[in-house]
Amino acid sequence: MKKVNFNKDWLFTLDGSETVKVDLPHDFSICQPRNADNKSNQHGGFFSGGVGTYEKNFKAKKNKKYFFMCDGSFGLTEIYINANSVFINKYPYNTFYVELTDFLRYDKDNEIKIVVDNTHQPNARWYTGAGIYRDTYLLECGDTYFSPLGLFVKTESIQNDTAYMSVECDVFSDKK
Repeated sequence: MKKVNFNKDWLFTLDGSETVKVDLPHDFSICQPRNADNKSNQHGGFFSGGVGTYEKNFKAKKNKKYFFMCDGSFGLTEIYINANSVFINKYPYNTFYVELTDFLRYDKDNEIKIVVDNTHQPNARWYTGAGIYRDTYLLECGDTYFSPLGLFVKTESIQNDTAYMSVECDVFSDKK
């Protein structure tokens, strides 16, 4: 599986405002004005939250499978590919991935759009930020592949100069 950093050159809008170019990781709350009346209160830094939209185009190769992986986004996060909603992440502190293959076009650009809704305030006992706050990746593979989060290596024991290890993995194949 080929893992490509997908952090550069996103177009971002906050609550429908002017579009700006950003690189990830990106916290859209930190740039907002603070106001003591905001629902986030002192624990959330008095920021208002909001809905941030990230967009980017990419090309896909025929006969390949594609996944999008995000190491973390704070707020209810919905992933769209070519205007199709393909995944909703409700858990702001986890890594997630979604297969894109069935929604891709191979003859022109594909658009990924990520909408991060951080309007539900207060949402924590501390400042959480908002937006895509960790790295993102585009994963490309053939028809036989490891699950993006399904490889585990464990050291069972070490005796003198020898380490004994076990490997557990999820392997998928779409070969016919």
